[in-house]
Amino acid sequence: MKKTKLTYLTERDTNRVSLSNNYNNYNIINYLYYIQICQCVEYRAYRYRIYPNKTQCEYFAKVFGCVRFVYNKMIEDSENYYKLEGKRLQTNPHSYKSQFPFLREVDSSALSNAKMNLDYAYDRFFKKAADRPRFKSKKDNRCTFTTSMYRNNIRIEGEYIRLPKIKFIRAKIHRKFEGTIKKATVIKEPSGEYFITLLVESEVEKLPVNERAIGLDMGVINLLTCSDGSVVENVRSYDRYMKKLARENRWLSRKKKGGRNREKQRIRLANIHRKITSIRDDFLHKVSRKIVNENQVIACENLIIGDLLKTNYFSRRDIMDASWVKLTNYLEYKSRWYGRQFVRVDTFYPSSQICSDCGFRNHDLKGHNIKEWECPSCGTIHQRDYNAAKNILHEGLRILSSDEVGRCEYPDTEDHIFSTGTIMVDVIG
Repeated sequence: MKKTKLTYLTERDTNRVSLSNNYNNYNIINYLYYIQICQCVEYRAYRYRIYPNKTQCEYFAKVFGCVRFVYNKMIEDSENYYKLEGKRLQTNPHSYKSQFPFLREVDSSALSNAKMNLDYAYDRFFKKAADRPRFKSKKDNRCTFTTSMYRNNIRIEGEYIRLPKIKFIRAKIHRKFEGTIKKATVIKEPSGEYFITLLVESEVEKLPVNERAIGLDMGVINLLTCSDGSVVENVRSYDRYMKKLARENRWLSRKKKGGRNREKQRIRLANIHRKITSIRDDFLHKVSRKIVNENQVIACENLIIGDLLKTNYFSRRDIMDASWVKLTNYLEYKSRWYGRQFVRVDTFYPSSQICSDCGFRNHDLKGHNIKEWECPSCGTIHQRDYNAAKNILHEGLRILSSDEVGRCEYPDTEDHIFSTGTIMVDVIG
């Protein structure tokens, strides 16, 4: 990993004049002295639909069961050992094969990856970043297992994908890729469809450098309000199918539990949920890629979704349907791939209360029902979301210039900033 310096000057005049809509000539970044453009090695995932035959479906069911069994057995042994010794148990999934011979019938790499997943879950638990790992249920309608590449045992040949112990599976290869396959994850969706995700190590060519920067304010009615004045409307994929979901759920409740008709109805309902998710993901991918393509610096607010769900400002359904976390994750990794700067503004930064022209902070501006307000200091009338997006851009550029991390105290009145900053850009070369 090599660090390449990007040095720029930032300046804001004493009146904090707002940026012009044309960010090709914006005043925050005056000079871009140097950025190295190269090809960056990244891991990318490619998802394909597969069509296993009856024998292959039986093998997949066996692998799903063995992976679940080993995962639960390792959790049980780890919990018992921790109660006795007070420390973690280093388990090995292959040690169970002598006691449970049926584990020899499946791919050993799938069992090893179950151990890796459990170790990762425990690492997060002991770092207090997640809850304690839970047992996997046999009644889960979504099943997965992961196998690793070894001696070219995972490859694509024509319209078929080869996997260990099962040979070739018919697949819909709708897109090609160049790179080395590292892992493959087989997924059985609740609808009964099978997919495979290939983790590929490939080179990603960085995009040409430009001098555009953008701030993003996220919302429910409008998914994004940008600092350049543009607005991205929320696709609201769940609302489109809400009536249909209610009807299918009513029909499901009338079916006898354990019957074949109930299983058929469950699959119909799962297909609707899958379609809602696909519409939302497709929309977020297109929006995030467009933003990354057009802007060199991207600043957005760092929202705590768990706290927002506890408030009464928006309905829980609208917040979850907006998928703000997924959108920011897409922006973050695509910015890393293509050589862009992505910055998250502090959660407690009062972007809606600060006047983007003079810097005055209006403490009386509370609640989400106020869409326009007039600055008591300079008299400028602001549209709430657009003003917040400009403030997010200002704060994001200030963070990049000062290399500050964490929560900051924000002044009540205007400030005058004349600073020089240095950014360290990760470049593989």
